[in-house]
Amino acid sequence: MVVKYAAHRGFKSQFPENTLPAFKAAYEAQCQVIETDLHITSDDEIVIAHDIDTNRVFGEDYVITETAWKGKLDQLLTLREPRSPIPLFDDVLTWVIEVWDNGGQIKLMLDIKPDNNP
Repeated sequence: MVVKYAAHRGFKSQFPENTLPAFKAAYEAQCQVIETDLHITSDDEIVIAHDIDTNRVFGEDYVITETAWKGKLDQLLTLREPRSPIPLFDDVLTWVIEVWDNGGQIKLMLDIKPDNNP
């Protein structure tokens, strides 16, 4: 596959960055690669988020690597409409598999943030 179009954090000009709606819109706009960012929460969940904290996108000030997914980060919604949760990496992989199962093709470019404990 020759890549003609790639989306940085999804279709972030139209949807909240690094969310499933942004990824789906990028795919529907013919993007073949989606660049996204990964962080690991304090309870070892891999989440999709660019920043180390949640303030800019979600309006709540949590450091992702120091905060649990369950009961905290899973409750947040983006400030931008459509208000969307922080996706788990599993959610994104499930969506990618659905795209492929339906005859489409999408690839992920993963930016694993250096503030995660290897």
